Amino acid sequence: PSIRQQMLELPAAMGTSVLRVVAAFLISLSIALPLSIYFARVSSRASRYGLPVVEVIASFPATALFPVIIFELLPYLTGEGAAILMLMTGMMWYLLFNLLSGVRSLPPDLSEAARSFGANRGLYLRRVLLPAIFPAFVTGAITAFGGGWNTLIVAEYLSVGSRTFQLFGVGQMIDLGAQERGGCPCSPPPSSPW
Repeated sequence: PSIRQQMLELPAAMGTSVLRVVAAFLISLSIALPLSIYFARVSSRASRYGLPVVEVIASFPATALFPVIIFELLPYLTGEGAAILMLMTGMMWYLLFNLLSGVRSLPPDLSEAARSFGANRGLYLRRVLLPAIFPAFVTGAITAFGGGWNTLIVAEYLSVGSRTFQLFGVGQMIDLGAQERGGCPCSPPPSSPW
C-alpha cells in the first residue's frame, strides 16, 4: 500500500490497538486487584506457597509464551482473544506486583481502626484500601501500559514457521513496514534515493 493509504488507515489502526490494550488492561486489573488483596491480606498460606509460583511464571518474558498461545490456545480462541491474552501476559505482572506492594504497605492498625468505626468489607475496600493503594495502582498502570504497547507489536502480527497471525492495528502496520524495509522500521524504502 502507498504511504498515503497507510496514513489514512493509521487513525483506525491506532483506535483498534488502543481498544485492545485497554481491554487487556481492564481484564488484567480485574484479576490482579483481587489476587493482590488475597495474597497480602486474606491467606498467608497462599502468599507463602502461591506467590513463588506466580513469581516464577512472571519471570518468563511475555514473548516466550506466545508460541504456547498460538499453537495450543488459538484453536480455542478468536484472533482477538489470543491478542488480548498475549497483551495480558505483558501487562498483568506489573499491576499485580505493584498492587501487592501497595496492599502490603498498609499498616494492620488501619483495618482494625476501620472495623472499630463500623466499616464492613465493602466500605473498607472503597473508603480505606483502594484510596490507600492508589499510588501503587498508578505506578502499576503506567508500567503495564508500557508493557502492553511493547507486546502489542508482536501480538498483532506474528509469523511462526509457515503460519502468520495478524490483526488490524498499529502493531501490524509497524511490523509490515519493518518487513518491507528489510527489518528496520526506520530505514528508507528500497526505492528511496537516501
